[in-house]
Amino acid sequence: MTVLMGANIANEVAEEKFCKTTIGCKSKEHGAVLNELMQTTNFCVTVVEEANVVEICGALKNVVAVGAGFCDGLGFGDNTKATVI
Repeated sequence: MTVLMGANIANEVAEEKFCKTTIGCKSKEHGAVLNELMQTTNFCVTVVEEANVVEICGALKNVVAVGAGFCDGLGFGDNTKATVI
């Protein structure tokens, strides 16, 4: 199993803006291949063996993002968003 996690917005990746992602891959060999295939000067890839931890962190990041989105949608300020985060 391999997990990719990062705050990578597709249009920014396509525009070659700097992005960083983490790949959780239990196989060192597969991880090295994925790193070689995906990493560019603008897309930094870090490979770790703890795929389950990467998956959990990605899920938690999404919960925080949803909370921040609610704050934006409801017109709350940055202080409220920081409190929610």
